[in-house]
Amino acid sequence: MTINLQRFMSTMNARPPAMASDFEVKIFCPAIGSVDELTFRAENISLPGRNVTTADNLDVGPQRKIGYAVIYPEITIQFILDERYQQKEYFDRWIDEVVGNHRVQRNPGGNRFNAGYYDDYKGTIDIQNFARDGQPTYMTKLIEAWPMSIAAVQLDWGSADMSKLPIIVSPEFTTKLPSSDTEIKFRPFLVKEEKLLLFAAESGERNEMIDAVCQMMRNCVITPGDFEPNNIPYFDFEHLLLHIRSKSVGETAQFMLKHDKEECGHQNKVSTRLDNIIYKTNDDHKDKIQLNDELGVKMRYPTIAGISKIDENKTGELLDVVVNNIEYVYDKESVFDDFSKEEANTFLESLSKEQFTKISEFFNTMPQSRIEVKYECEKCKENVETLVSGFESFFS
Repeated sequence: MTINLQRFMSTMNARPPAMASDFEVKIFCPAIGSVDELTFRAENISLPGRNVTTADNLDVGPQRKIGYAVIYPEITIQFILDERYQQKEYFDRWIDEVVGNHRVQRNPGGNRFNAGYYDDYKGTIDIQNFARDGQPTYMTKLIEAWPMSIAAVQLDWGSADMSKLPIIVSPEFTTKLPSSDTEIKFRPFLVKEEKLLLFAAESGERNEMIDAVCQMMRNCVITPGDFEPNNIPYFDFEHLLLHIRSKSVGETAQFMLKHDKEECGHQNKVSTRLDNIIYKTNDDHKDKIQLNDELGVKMRYPTIAGISKIDENKTGELLDVVVNNIEYVYDKESVFDDFSKEEANTFLESLSKEQFTKISEFFNTMPQSRIEVKYECEKCKENVETLVSGFESFFS
């Protein structure tokens, strides 16, 4: 095909190429306000990308990828600093609104470790592109934006270059914990958290993996308040884990799943979407357990630490899990919630087998957050449905 040069030049003149330099940035933080000078000192910025997450179509016929969700990655903005470093001061103050008060000369009595209120620090960033004639064209508005990282500023006696300040802005997501309907805001995990998780996975030690995941959660959850993953029910823990994982590295995971049919036992490579989260409940489940006509016990849900001990399947540690999750004991007249571990152990040892079984059923029937996986066994061609735990999926 011959290119018509005249037609090409006519098209280019009618609609000239976009210039990367024809833009302006407007930034607003509700707790600080906006500074017009930031608009003119934003040297470069990335227009936000959009990554489509896909799942493999496993139906009969040609295999193809199907798009079903979008992930927004972080963006970086670089500012030219003035000689008073006012741009750095602005973003230092903004991050102080997120966590602590590290610019202590501004508020000597401030608490350096308190998390701020989300509505006080979530801001907006407007990116306006312009045509060569100055007319506005493409417009991008980032909502619920805030600085996640201020890069180091290099100072050098031998340099005559201008000082520049790169700022990383991270996307945010929300989910609700199944047990309480509490809204949790979080960001995707970064390279530093991924390294932590990889080292833990390489160790093969379950406790190291649990510690790494808990630390990752502490870093990624940005909801104001003291969030501690070791204090939430295990099914909430798995629910949150699945959502952070899907927004960090994609919403599709691959597993090696053994077909549990005895005469088959084939290891299948299965791809599934992580948004197939099933919150499984049991109609017979209850946390107040009547042991006899006089006596009952109220249980609390175990955390990730408690579940890890259940998985070890050791009798002594199983009893520890039960003891640690007795909230109170009650009879017709009183509630007993102030007791030592030794007293709780003595109480359990006094129960009949039937009464202890009732308590065990609390753990067997408690809610679960699981990924629903459906596949056709590669060997026997049987259609299989199974549930995979969030913790398993994270290290798959």
